[in-house]
Amino acid sequence: MLEVFNMRLINFLRELNEKQSDRILAWEGFSISTVAGHISGPRHYGLRNLAKLMIDGEPIPLVTKEMLTDIANQDFDFHKDWTRDEAIRSLEENGQETVRFIASLTDDNLKVEGYLEAFGGNLTVDQLIKWIIIGTSVEHLENMKRAV
Repeated sequence: MLEVFNMRLINFLRELNEKQSDRILAWEGFSISTVAGHISGPRHYGLRNLAKLMIDGEPIPLVTKEMLTDIANQDFDFHKDWTRDEAIRSLEENGQETVRFIASLTDDNLKVEGYLEAFGGNLTVDQLIKWIIIGTSVEHLENMKRAV
């Protein structure tokens, strides 16, 4: 599922020229390239590291919704000057790494729960992948499409 989404996003970006990729998304307040870079980074594809912590039974840092918003804003700020091509390269690399990680998970891995304050309490690895890594990324892509 993530592999298909990642290719849809990359192909969408490839169809844009630089001017189109600089369009600001009304909901996010950042450009298409910035949001694509954000998806490729720690707030979406990088959450595989959080899933690893959960599976390994490691302590999960306490992150509140407010902290999560601050982290997301910092991530957007980090990607604010990214070009379309930088975002594509990052999506290719980080997307494949995340796809490989997800493909390696067993049914038991997907059932592991962790307490994630920012996401409302206990969440399974499967829910983290479907709702956050993929689900919110799909929402970002839909916003990108509306901006074009």
